[in-house]
Amino acid sequence: MAANVASLQPYAEVDEASRRLLESRERPIVLLAKRPGCDEALAGIANGVSALGAMLPYTPIQWLLFFEASGATGGTAWMQEPQNSSS
Repeated sequence: MAANVASLQPYAEVDEASRRLLESRERPIVLLAKRPGCDEALAGIANGVSALGAMLPYTPIQWLLFFEASGATGGTAWMQEPQNSSS
């Protein structure tokens, strides 16, 4: 799970169709082609396979957890900014 599509960009290829699915009301898990270096950056997550299963938050508690992890103090601008995977 990532906070937003911008947070997925360093790790996986997100085309327009995938973006629409990820951001749809249903918020499904979408298989995305990994970018070079993904296995190293996300050690232990889907190593050795060509795709990464990704989803975006959809429940209030998930949004609150990402809000806290982002260090934001208010507003919604953080929801569009890339979030660091090590946060």
